[in-house]
Amino acid sequence: MDKNTYIENLSKRRERINYMHQIIRKVKEDQICNPLQLDVLLRGYIVLIYSLWESAFKDLHLFFYDSFKEKKVKELPHKIKNKILCNKLEKAQNKKIKTYHCFEVLKKEYIDLLETKVKDINTIYFNYLTNNPDLNMLDDFLSFYAFKVLVEEDIKEKIKYIILSRNDIAHSGKQINNFKDDIKNNFSYEEEIDFLQEVTLEIFNIFNNIINKFEEKYLGTT
Repeated sequence: MDKNTYIENLSKRRERINYMHQIIRKVKEDQICNPLQLDVLLRGYIVLIYSLWESAFKDLHLFFYDSFKEKKVKELPHKIKNKILCNKLEKAQNKKIKTYHCFEVLKKEYIDLLETKVKDINTIYFNYLTNNPDLNMLDDFLSFYAFKVLVEEDIKEKIKYIILSRNDIAHSGKQINNFKDDIKNNFSYEEEIDFLQEVTLEIFNIFNNIINKFEEKYLGTT
């Protein structure tokens, strides 16, 4: 996945979220839904925002992989290279050793792997396996590529709220009964949809910033 494809996918998801924003604003202005119906719409809005967050997180590895695909394993950032090479050694450790020549074979395979192009290995080494990514996981993920993106504390709190709320919606955790009031009480927004629209923009900006910083560090672009 190249940069244009990544950003295009991100933009399409954001566009769908903006449609939801327009729908909710319209029904509120025209007063054509009751509090329960509004809450249902807000829950759908939150799930869409979470989907933007999760898909942007999980698609990162494809962009990273595609950016490195013509490089050799030995040229990769240390933590990624370490993951690939250690996996090779772990597999060798599980094999029954019958002769010391096995060491020579392993040594050759190890050297060959260092010279192998990234496009010839599995993309899974570039992935961060999780079903529910959060901000700490994002920091850990980026550490494998030796950089980070600073996120202001107030933005972190907003994203955490989206993640926790989505989990409540999907798994009946905290049992939030009224998202309109809950958002107002926690973040002092007069219009809850303005809060949700702002979080959507911040998530888009975070991942756009990640792509730009990655390119600047590894691809020589700004």
